Amino acid sequence: MATSSVGNRGPGQADMVAQVERMVYQLYQGQDSESRSVADQWLQSLQNSEQAWSLSWTLLQHQEVAVRNFGALMLHNKISKSWSELPREQYEGLRVELFSEIARSSGQGPRLVLIQLCRCLVAFAFATVPDIWPNTVVSMVHSLRDATRSIQDSDFPTSVLQLLTILPEEYERTSEQMVAAKRGAIRRELKNGLPTVLSLLEEVLVSAGSDAVKIDAMKCFSSWVEFGLPLPEVQGFVGQLLQGLVNDELFTQACNTLADIVSKEESLKYPTALRNILRQVTKLGELCEKKLGSGDKEEAATLCRMLVEVVSGNMSVL
Repeated sequence: MATSSVGNRGPGQADMVAQVERMVYQLYQGQDSESRSVADQWLQSLQNSEQAWSLSWTLLQHQEVAVRNFGALMLHNKISKSWSELPREQYEGLRVELFSEIARSSGQGPRLVLIQLCRCLVAFAFATVPDIWPNTVVSMVHSLRDATRSIQDSDFPTSVLQLLTILPEEYERTSEQMVAAKRGAIRRELKNGLPTVLSLLEEVLVSAGSDAVKIDAMKCFSSWVEFGLPLPEVQGFVGQLLQGLVNDELFTQACNTLADIVSKEESLKYPTALRNILRQVTKLGELCEKKLGSGDKEEAATLCRMLVEVVSGNMSVL
């Protein structure tokens, strides 16, 4: 049984941390396959040990990115595979500390570690839905925005968009391994959170001053489209995506997200909404000609491919 997930980080772990550092270095920079294999087996064994609960937090404070990333991977492994080891009274402490660590990583980077920490929080959510952590998506958004405001001077912290991108992706990746009742409970929680997600993404696309943040929002939107957004609910986003096509920085992701929306087979369930969107998208031929005329052949080709994909996949409603 785990003694603690967030405690026991005393000096007694110093030797173990040093050994982890050596093994991580050996795994990624070892000169031969045998030494890399030895390191991999040692690290795998460590991930499955009970001390991994507390050791992972110590590794997350390490100055080396590879060691911090391993700490996040180790923590995700424990939450997703060894949840029964953790006493119930430690759940809330673990959740609070995950929010804190994600906020800290959002301000300091790198994204590699941030992504793994977001996966940890999603695994925690899936383990505690719906009885222990109801209204999960709404709670995630509000709690993380609050946690990051003191660290990042931004209304649209990267961590929130990263977390919301990973949430439906992790559901799709792991749902087949869940029992039916758990799978259904998580899917209901995600659906209940859709209004909050869509409201946030619309706010970002309209108000964010950073193109990089808008690109993150479009990627997040694509993840939820894949999860299953009812087409009538996304019509309002199409205008924002079309505007993105006239911005060189946003162009590629805007194209990809538009294609994601209209190429989903489920879109055929909403013929009226689909026709409205297709009418807007098929008018992009003029923009394609304009880009060709200005010599921007690469973007013109991307746009043409998207139009062909959209039209060929929806002939029955055009």
